[in-house]
Amino acid sequence: MLVDPTLTPAQSDADEAAHLRRLLERQPVVLMRVGVDGVLLAVSDAALSLFGANELKELLGRKLTDRIAPEHHDAWRDFAVRVWNTQSGSIECDMLDPNGAHRAVQMRAIALPDHPDGLHSLLIVVRDTTAAQRLEQTLQEHEAMRRVADDLSGKLKQACATRDQLQAALAQHDAAHKQALAEAEAEHKKLAAIVNERQVALQAQEKESQRAVIAMHGELERSLAEVRRLEEAITQATADRRQLITSLKQREAERQQLEKRITDISNEADEKRLVEAALVEARQARAEAEAALEQIRVEHEQFEALVKQREASRQRALAEHATTRMQAERALAEAHARNDELTNALAAQGLDLKNAAKHLEQLAQRFIKPQGTE
Repeated sequence: MLVDPTLTPAQSDADEAAHLRRLLERQPVVLMRVGVDGVLLAVSDAALSLFGANELKELLGRKLTDRIAPEHHDAWRDFAVRVWNTQSGSIECDMLDPNGAHRAVQMRAIALPDHPDGLHSLLIVVRDTTAAQRLEQTLQEHEAMRRVADDLSGKLKQACATRDQLQAALAQHDAAHKQALAEAEAEHKKLAAIVNERQVALQAQEKESQRAVIAMHGELERSLAEVRRLEEAITQATADRRQLITSLKQREAERQQLEKRITDISNEADEKRLVEAALVEARQARAEAEAALEQIRVEHEQFEALVKQREASRQRALAEHATTRMQAERALAEAHARNDELTNALAAQGLDLKNAAKHLEQLAQRFIKPQGTE
């Protein structure tokens, strides 16, 4: 350092101190002398922009903690005690500008235990690290985005490989599906032919059953007509029998009257031959009447046997008709059940084919459509 030789030592020391003061005040780095209690004792010109003040006198005498964020007050107090005890130290904290915005700063301090004014104070160098922190945060975000991009690139490659595999599997599945469709179509045609054949056989069986039922109905009607005719004949025979019985009763009454007459005139001798002749005639008439009655009884028994035989035939015909009808209905029910089973099988097979086709369409929309959009 150069000193004017014309100056006295006292003037030279005072000028040098003033010069050093001006240099310190005009340093671009923020310099502050702060008491251990946090009061600003001296600041450089660069502190004006940091604190947002116009003159230095607006800052001197005020507490530094008024401009430190409240959440960092405890850290500041610990920092001041640590520097005073260990002679140096540093801290990173947030300071508030006049608008209340946070600014990140780094403070480095040394203790001034032997200052001429005797006040316990700290010499602090403050560096604004807001831009550096923002840059570091930006770099960290960029690095995170790069890692995410690399991760996404790896996942994209893996997805492309998976898509290629799925497309190959889809092609194989499509070929298998086409083959299954062809086989199902052939099976469907075969089942349709079987169903048609069963339906034709069922229709023929139904027609045969209908013809058998119609024939049985005709036979039953003929049997019923024969039964009605026999009933009418029985009724007529019964009426003839009653009439014959009435006639026999009349003949018996006449015979009794004749016998009474014969008895009355039997005492007369001259009429004995007449009586005998009349008696012989009456006996002959009685024998003829008994023979006719016996013939009527035999005919009646034969007629009753014929009626019983016809009734048994009618019962057998009705039983055979009922059996045939039950067999026809059973066969018809079995044919309908088989037809329903075949119809349900065809419907289920058609539903499975529809579900398989729908699944293939979903796979195609999921994996082929993104390839087209790329």
